[in-house]
Amino acid sequence: MITCARKIISSHKSVEIGAYRELGLHPIRTTQREHRANWSQIMGISELKGAIVGIIGMGDIGMELARRCQAFDMEVVYHQREPHPKQVETMLGLRFLDIDSLLSTADYVVLIIPQTPETERLIGRDQFERMKPTAVLINVARGGIVDEDALYEALVSGQIAMAGLDVFREEPLPVSSGLIGLPNVVLTPHTGGGSYLRRTDDRAAGLSNILTFFDGGKPSGIVNRDCI
Repeated sequence: MITCARKIISSHKSVEIGAYRELGLHPIRTTQREHRANWSQIMGISELKGAIVGIIGMGDIGMELARRCQAFDMEVVYHQREPHPKQVETMLGLRFLDIDSLLSTADYVVLIIPQTPETERLIGRDQFERMKPTAVLINVARGGIVDEDALYEALVSGQIAMAGLDVFREEPLPVSSGLIGLPNVVLTPHTGGGSYLRRTDDRAAGLSNILTFFDGGKPSGIVNRDCI
């Protein structure tokens, strides 16, 4: 969402290729008072503060996202098969909407649901037509939830403003995909699940500890030794 709002990709490219030359600019020595803000004239830069995020799939990951969105003073609406109890909604500042209302309300539509026969191509032409022309689709779930052909059409036609995609119907995303090269899409190679730091080692260590425990041994890394 930050990358889409701040136009990070196009901003990076404009610096990298020296776009100032085409704009007739020359580098100047900057000071605290003298500088050139947005010298590359990137259009549509916005911020998350005050925006409405619509989360489709308010499970554990959705709740974590909701907490982070609130740090940016975003309004959080959500949809899933059944709403959460009112006390959960109050605690997390959530508002339940049916899916059509969510699509027409949200500035950012975030998909965090499993891919099942019911959710296959859940987001297609009809759904893009309901979204704001300024809306951004974020998919960190599974690629098959989105009709990629319909998404391409929506992005090219301006039916929606942008998309941030970490997952795709085919992975790696084929070089023939029309999504590649679009100025209003952010593509990442399914890395949104975490930092991956020591993930393999931690899983192996955890499994080893479980096996050691059931074999009658003493697991490593025990914090509450007095309780064992």
